Amino acid sequence: MAERTLAAVFNKSKVKDAHARRFRHPLATDILARGGTMSHVADVLGISENAARKHYAKWSPARQERISGIMRRVFTGTSEETQRVAAAQ
Repeated sequence: MAERTLAAVFNKSKVKDAHARRFRHPLATDILARGGTMSHVADVLGISENAARKHYAKWSPARQERISGIMRRVFTGTSEETQRVAAAQ
């Protein structure tokens, strides 16, 4: 049933070579970029956390910025709120 529904959607959208697996990686990286965890990715995709790490733990700009922000706070000893106030001045 789901395959027929997806086939109809892909046919109507006219996306070339569309299939459900084509959208797994963008979905996984979007979950991670928006603050989700590997556990979230694994749950949504129905795979193990180890498989999620193996396939989807690539760097994205949003993930890199989030990690860079954490490292700045660690090394400067400031909170995120303190950094926002300082940047606004």
